[in-house]
Amino acid sequence: MAQKVGPFGGNKGDAFDDGVLGYTGVKKVIVGENGNGVDCIKIEYEKDGTFETQMHGSVTGILKEFELNYPDEYITSIQGTYSNVTRYNTTIVKTLTFKTSHGRTSPMFGNTAIFSTDFVVEGKAGSKLLGFHGRSGSALDAIGAHFFATSSPLKHIEPRGGFGGNAWDDGVYDGVSKVSVGLNSGTIGYVRFKYVKGSTSVKHSHGKMSEEIKEFTVDHPNEYISSVEGTYNFSGDVTSLTFKTSNGRISPEFGKASGSKFVLAVKDHMLVGFCGRNGVILNCLSALGAHFAPPVPTPLFPAKKLEAKGGDHGAAWDDGFYEDVRKIYVGQGDSGVSFIKFEYDVGKKIVAGDGHGKMSVLGTEEFEVDADDYIVAVQVTYDKIFGHETDVITSITFYTFKGKASPPYGLDTEKKFVLKGENGGKLIGFHGRAGEVLHALGAYFVTTTTSLTPAKKLPAVGGNGGTTWDDGAYDGVRKVFVGQAQDGISVVKFVYDKGAVEIIGDEHGNSTLLGFEEFVLDYPSEYITSVEGTYDKIFGSDSEVVTMLRFKTNKQTSTPFGIEAGTPFELKEEGYKIVGFHGKVSELLHQFGVHVLPITN
Repeated sequence: MAQKVGPFGGNKGDAFDDGVLGYTGVKKVIVGENGNGVDCIKIEYEKDGTFETQMHGSVTGILKEFELNYPDEYITSIQGTYSNVTRYNTTIVKTLTFKTSHGRTSPMFGNTAIFSTDFVVEGKAGSKLLGFHGRSGSALDAIGAHFFATSSPLKHIEPRGGFGGNAWDDGVYDGVSKVSVGLNSGTIGYVRFKYVKGSTSVKHSHGKMSEEIKEFTVDHPNEYISSVEGTYNFSGDVTSLTFKTSNGRISPEFGKASGSKFVLAVKDHMLVGFCGRNGVILNCLSALGAHFAPPVPTPLFPAKKLEAKGGDHGAAWDDGFYEDVRKIYVGQGDSGVSFIKFEYDVGKKIVAGDGHGKMSVLGTEEFEVDADDYIVAVQVTYDKIFGHETDVITSITFYTFKGKASPPYGLDTEKKFVLKGENGGKLIGFHGRAGEVLHALGAYFVTTTTSLTPAKKLPAVGGNGGTTWDDGAYDGVRKVFVGQAQDGISVVKFVYDKGAVEIIGDEHGNSTLLGFEEFVLDYPSEYITSVEGTYDKIFGSDSEVVTMLRFKTNKQTSTPFGIEAGTPFELKEEGYKIVGFHGKVSELLHQFGVHVLPITN
């Protein structure tokens, strides 16, 4: 939902409003400043795949610019001041500072005044600035903005180290595939990062290349950098760096640890870009920060991208692919489908995609996909409508695995196509073209091993203590983690497969200093057929606890986790495989149960 904030400043000059012109983002802001304050602002907007510039005010002084890493980065807020200026005999904007979704802050533009009023222009919860509005004439009299709510999963850690030198920001990518580091007189003098963006690679280097460069390679997309540890000296210069990955690998220590220690890490996130500062006098890395994003699960089978069909006008957009599509918002206009937006599921977290097209006064209709269902096909009609030079999308209908169908959104016309994966594949993302309306639509599909038969839940066995937990049913189990305490099983955790995507389950119980033991399956050819275990009453517990677990597959039997003591049990259904777990837990595991599906070839 769009939100209009402001304007702040004076009430003279002519009103302007770029927010009604249908722009989808801001690439660059150019601010004119003179001795009195801000005399003008020029904004480079994106619309229908091209860039347009709007200017407000009059150029009487120096022009300075602030460029964003568009489209990954966007303005989230404006801070500024305004006051009365004798030359103009009115109140004008004195200073402007912009903040972005990557955590960057622009230089302050304009000139300060002893007596001025502060203001902040920002939307709700980090919303994206889409357009400016305000008043202008001989100068910039007032400024406000239009914001559109966006659910950005990005996290930013400010550079650690010193504050000198020149700031840099590589932006955000799909991941990091290689890190190269060079030393200079006891400090990090040079860094080069090789990023992955779709099917291409992008390199950024900072500092002066030294004679000896050392490298650390990351196995993207199967591995990602999860944290960076480093140190910096009393001058703020970085003296050492060490990189850790999601697979538990640790790079060599680049440099020698000395001075203050810092860590760049966000729990359950992957590093997707670096930022920092470089010294001007000395060739050294003065500070290092990073951007993090939730990891995208790696599909067992690669996602297949079906080309977008329909018309060839409008700007191309691509949401990428996720674990599931959970909700769809469709807006209709006079010409058919004018707006579309999707909510995706990644590791039990909802990620809201950007809106595509332009929402009309009719608003949107919603189609929600159940948690145990997924989209298998989309029927689309398109035609050349009066007022448009090429075909536009006139209607869309969604079909799910369980036979649910959405109503047809829009007006059904003669020309049609169907987006459908091979062998009943699952739809996991959309792309297309849009301008004032939706011009074309395509999709990503992935092969899925989901059974046609609903899973069966076998009762949990053991004591009645603790609280209930249930991971639910998936397509299969990839890994089992079991932690032990002195008297029984203290914690369990499982990695599942859903639609050929790896899903990491929650921990159930309390980890101890003994850590986890691991049992890895050769998925998908290997699956668990039964679980054997024992449970017993132990000192200090009001109810029985699980003392041992042993997992049997169609290929092997795991070692026993824990001590075999007490009442034995077996969780098994003949002709079925285990695809999920549930139970009861406190500080120890009290009950253990399973979900099963029929074994199919």
